[in-house]
Amino acid sequence: MNKLSTVLPIALLLGACTSSNFTPPGQATASKYAPVQASAAQQLGRVTYMTSGADFVVEARREDAYKKMYKACNERYVIVKEGTSSSAGQIYQTTSSGLTFGGGFDYRTIYFDCVED
Repeated sequence: MNKLSTVLPIALLLGACTSSNFTPPGQATASKYAPVQASAAQQLGRVTYMTSGADFVVEARREDAYKKMYKACNERYVIVKEGTSSSAGQIYQTTSSGLTFGGGFDYRTIYFDCVED
């Protein structure tokens, strides 16, 4: 058994339980051409996680997203909007094992804001 066939599943498993993208609220936009409402004070936080996979894995990803929002907002936040998206996917093939993977992924994005006391 080669190293790739051992390492690849472990790497996928470890990466499967965390949310894929996180931006805390209030982070300034990098564009000087951004609209007025994109000021740092008005930026919502955003967390995105993959919704493909076993139910218990997807639930763990959502729980991780909740945890990140909770910590970013000192325990008090509101979800402003949620939505789903998909990626086109790619096909990978390893020559030694013949492993082939293809297809896209589904993602859930949550926009949130911190609540002041």
